[in-house]
Amino acid sequence: MRAKQTLKLRRQCAEIALQYLTRADVEAYLDRRFPEVVFPSPLAGLIHEHTDGNPLFMAAVIDQLIARGWLVATDPGWALAVPLETLRLEVPDDLREMIRFQFYGMGPADGYLLEAASVSGVTFTAGEISPAIDGEQRAVERGCEHLVRTHRFLRVADDEAMPGERAARQYAFIHALHQQVRYDEIPAGRRRRLHLRIAEALEQAHDGAAQNAFRLAAHFERGGDRVRAITYLVAAAATAQERFAPREAITCLEAALKLTEHLADAGQRRQREIDLPIPLISALNLGYGYASDEVRENCERTRALCEQNGSLPELYEVLYALWYSQLARAEKGAARETTERLVEVAERLGSAGHRLLAASTLGRTALW
Repeated sequence: MRAKQTLKLRRQCAEIALQYLTRADVEAYLDRRFPEVVFPSPLAGLIHEHTDGNPLFMAAVIDQLIARGWLVATDPGWALAVPLETLRLEVPDDLREMIRFQFYGMGPADGYLLEAASVSGVTFTAGEISPAIDGEQRAVERGCEHLVRTHRFLRVADDEAMPGERAARQYAFIHALHQQVRYDEIPAGRRRRLHLRIAEALEQAHDGAAQNAFRLAAHFERGGDRVRAITYLVAAAATAQERFAPREAITCLEAALKLTEHLADAGQRRQREIDLPIPLISALNLGYGYASDEVRENCERTRALCEQNGSLPELYEVLYALWYSQLARAEKGAARETTERLVEVAERLGSAGHRLLAASTLGRTALW
């Protein structure tokens, strides 16, 4: 780097900036390297996404696929030996060593900055990572700008105006593999603390804004705060539902349920196990249909939990959803039994609204 700058100052060299490969370029490379072979079309996209189109990284990743036996030479020709959906691209050892070598010789301040940056995510601002490394925001910003100017690891991603602040510049790693290698080098305990501190900084800066809910959930989960991770996964699911994206909502709520299994407080765990399936039923209805097995199984499981824990309001909601599913599946006998139980629960709850809805299910069941 220093030699190049010296030569440029003396006008003794010219830098030719090469464009990165596109997905079509990666497809063309695969066609030429493995002639007469038709790979699944998403393979080129997966390699391109993993390497950002860097030719050196792309070639190394393909070499690794061959070395691991995932891409094999057969009598008819080359073939992918594993299903594409199970393929997990990694950083090849020689490429990892090369990237690791690029980090050697950095000062402690730049090293800590890049650690926090790798934990933060695809893009970040100086304000988001400065609390994680106990740095003053302007000093961290100067450090980011220096790395950008010297073309070392970081680039400018975007400028975004944050409420009450001047425009906050967004940064990103030049290559995703740089971020991955740096992240993998951080000891587990320190990585967990960085995730937690970045989550808390994001929470404070954006006041827990809905558009950041999924990102906050990911940081709190990796930071070991499962309670707040679940809270933000539920918020992210609600946002997805508002955007008519039921599959995203299902993913968030199922992740939240999985985290619930690890909550230390038994009472809190039981309550979450009852609360979370209610919005999940709604998302499953939209994603798979009212008569789907997914909806039916979730309703039955949640009903059992509510019956066991005596949660009448939640039981009422689940019974209504279960009745609707049974009616859609033309399960007349089961629907009639569920309606009778719904009426019982409505009487115990005592409100006119609950009794009215339960009575209407009796009429609709009789009609159908």
